[in-house]
Amino acid sequence: MLLASAFFIYLGKNKKEAQKSIIAISLLLMIFIPLGLLLYTNVSVNPDLLNWQTIRAEFMERIDICRTQISAAYADNLKYLPIGRGKAVFLLRDESHNQYVRNFVDTGLIGVLISFGLILAILRKTISGIKSQGDSLKIALSIGIFVSTLSLLVLSLAAEAFLVVRINESYWYFVGLTMAILSLDNQD
Repeated sequence: MLLASAFFIYLGKNKKEAQKSIIAISLLLMIFIPLGLLLYTNVSVNPDLLNWQTIRAEFMERIDICRTQISAAYADNLKYLPIGRGKAVFLLRDESHNQYVRNFVDTGLIGVLISFGLILAILRKTISGIKSQGDSLKIALSIGIFVSTLSLLVLSLAAEAFLVVRINESYWYFVGLTMAILSLDNQD
C-alpha cells in the first residue's frame, strides 16, 4: 500500500512517465499473478482467518481493552486528564497496542494535541514540497514522508508505531532530512 500510494502520487506529478509506468506494471502483473496463483495452491489457509464473527469478536475485545485502560487511568481522579498519568501508569488489563490510547493515558489531552500538531505540521510541509516545482529529490522525499506518515497513522490503531525504535530511527531520520531540504529551499 505504501509503495502503491507513493507511485500514484508520482504518476500524478509526472504525467509523461505515466504511460511507460503503466506498461511496466502490466508486464510485471502478467508475470507475478500466474506465479502467485501457482504458489497459492501450495499454501494452506486458516479458515478462522476469514471468519467475520472471529474478526468482529477480536475487534470488540480490543475496543474493550482500550476503554478499560482509559477508565483505569482516569477513574480515580480527573485532574490528570490534561497532563496524563505518565509512562509508569498502572493499567488493569492487557496492553491495547494502540498509539492513540497510549498517548492519551501517558500524556493526557495536552500531549495528544501536541503530537497531532507535530504530525499535521509534517503533513502540511510535505504537501507543500510535493506541490513545488523543481528539485526531484525534494519532491521524492516529500512523497515518501507523506505516505509513510499516513501509513504510520493507520498502523497506530493496532500498534505503537511511533514508539518502535527500529521503524522510527529511519522514519525520523528521513523526516529531519526532508524538513532540512525543504527549509533550505525556502531560504534561497
